[in-house]
Amino acid sequence: MLKSIKIENIGLNILNKFMEKELKVNERLVRVTGSACIEQELEQDKSYSIMIDEADLKKITEASNNDGTVNLIYSLKLVSGVSLADKGEIIKAEVKGKSQSQKLRAVLYLIYNAGLTEYDSPEEYYQAETSKIIEEYKKKLN
Repeated sequence: MLKSIKIENIGLNILNKFMEKELKVNERLVRVTGSACIEQELEQDKSYSIMIDEADLKKITEASNNDGTVNLIYSLKLVSGVSLADKGEIIKAEVKGKSQSQKLRAVLYLIYNAGLTEYDSPEEYYQAETSKIIEEYKKKLN
């Protein structure tokens, strides 16, 4: 059961295009990406119900059917709260988020794109900032 979805700007242009042209949508498909850690084994060739508490809508794409209709593909990324059910038994799964280094890189990239730094590239800025952090920790060893 999907409790909430966050819509990002990348899909709004496609939705607006459908509203303006009134294109016929044949199917609306959901593609889910991401992974979650579980504490117990699953059995091969067995069916499980999957419940997702939260997923971010990352992209909406249009796929032509070459017959005047299109399919809309909604790409979701797991955020939290995944459970598997097997005949009443609930298996909880933990969605792994970004690592601390991935979060740092993302924030530094946002700072670079906002024009708040004088570096020539986001990678150059990332290298400079992480070097500063490393040097600060090396000082603590002395």
